Amino acid sequence: MKEKCCKTCIHSRWPLTETGRISRLSTARCEAPIPDAPVLPDSVTKAYGYNPKPWNKSRMEQEDGVDCPCYEVNNGKPIPIK
Repeated sequence: MKEKCCKTCIHSRWPLTETGRISRLSTARCEAPIPDAPVLPDSVTKAYGYNPKPWNKSRMEQEDGVDCPCYEVNNGKPIPIK
């Protein structure tokens, strides 16, 4: 397992087994906060198709997130999906 990855991140939420472990093929839901978007000019916000929200997030594999700028280490147990 890689040291910096979604499996070791405090923001990941997992479907856990009855014993509290992450199953081998499961994917996580990322709960990392999304920062506020910068103030944009009307030329952008009035453009056809502009939609600031909702931001879409994909499910993450256990070994994903190696270069994620929101990574924070989880020193405890995996956190379940609620």
